[in-house]
Amino acid sequence: MTYGDYQERASWHLLQLLSLDAHRYVEDANHVLACRRQVLLSLTERLDHLAGEVPSLDEEARCTIRGVISDPLLQLTGLVHRLARDRGPDASLSEVLQRRLGGKGEIDNGSDHWRLAARELFLATSELTRADEQPWLYRRDASRHVLADLADTAQAVVALDARLASAGMLPEVPPRRTAERLLVAMDVGRVARLLGSDPSADQASASWTVATGGRDTDIVMVRHPEDYIAAQRRLARLVQPVRTDAAAFRRYRPPGLKSARGMALGQVRLAVMFAEWAERTPGADLLANQFRDRIPAYRALHASTAKLIDAEPRRSPIHLLQQSEMITQARAMAGQSLSEPALAALNEATHELTVSVGKALRRQGMQLRSIQRQESDEVGLPIATPITNTRHAFNIACKALADDPAPPARNEDPEPPVHRLRLRLALDDFVQPVRQRRALPQRRRTPASARTL
Repeated sequence: MTYGDYQERASWHLLQLLSLDAHRYVEDANHVLACRRQVLLSLTERLDHLAGEVPSLDEEARCTIRGVISDPLLQLTGLVHRLARDRGPDASLSEVLQRRLGGKGEIDNGSDHWRLAARELFLATSELTRADEQPWLYRRDASRHVLADLADTAQAVVALDARLASAGMLPEVPPRRTAERLLVAMDVGRVARLLGSDPSADQASASWTVATGGRDTDIVMVRHPEDYIAAQRRLARLVQPVRTDAAAFRRYRPPGLKSARGMALGQVRLAVMFAEWAERTPGADLLANQFRDRIPAYRALHASTAKLIDAEPRRSPIHLLQQSEMITQARAMAGQSLSEPALAALNEATHELTVSVGKALRRQGMQLRSIQRQESDEVGLPIATPITNTRHAFNIACKALADDPAPPARNEDPEPPVHRLRLRLALDDFVQPVRQRRALPQRRRTPASARTL
């Protein structure tokens, strides 16, 4: 199961709740409010993962179109945190998500839909925040797709809050404030989709270490040729850059020059072995060429680090341990082979690692300036200076790695997000009367001088 699968299921349950009358499950008010609180906690965790800054919650801030376009994440974070102020009853996660279906094991009322929506959103957030590859942390188009899902879910919660308030389960909210919240969530979702989004997050799933109960310091052990797929993805996860304003940046361990040199040499040796595996497999000649095409870029990276130093020496032992594990087992795996689908997956993992290495090291040199060059004149010791020339050999090598051509897409068409689209259409119908009321012309009194008898 992936993030997209769980988000689809949650959208279906929210869609069912929009068609139900809240008075039908008013006897389960405590359980419903506990599930609503868990829904908002999942949304808050996902916003924190995207580095959503919490604005001042003292009063309902006025939102403008310019504010939504300039920082939609800030506007949505403020909306979700304001919704979460109505805490409801405190209950543990196990109490909220325990199975409470009807006697025949079917979903028979709204409280079941609330519980299952909370469960699916919790699992979707878990898959998203613990994925190996997380492009939404450093690519705006990928983060906008996650933001659009968050906006649709928050808009559904606002609409359902109006139903719960009419049934007496929540305090009454002025209709104008409900309309403003609906329009803010709707505008954030539309802006995210208009600016362009990449649905790659739909394929996100928990990483190997999470699936096996491991920790961030664990490495993938290689015992069979197929293990190189998970090992390369693990190393890519350790290396991939993280935005400085993201919550995950506190745990990020950027690679230093020692790691860069070790990975450059190690990946050259592995690329040769992977290419030999592909040459032994019928129909995998194109994969063999792609493995070999990465060798010159890694060699150029290793050569460009000869006169560079770490401004802040970084040992980065976890990167070197994972690379060392793959190289140590390479001698025993030299005569092995893989099937064509496995080689394609290995090629994709190697591509992800190559791009992550190029982007991470280039960022260390050009933006963070933790990798610097040594300059020396005829007198005195060498002096460390930042790399400012984009034509420097180190920048050119990193750019060649970051621009590694993507492998051809495999014929795996993902299922379209049907339930998310239906939820969006239902919310548009819900907001339509609000928009019509806002668009009504204002009556103006006729001046006394213009009145006629």
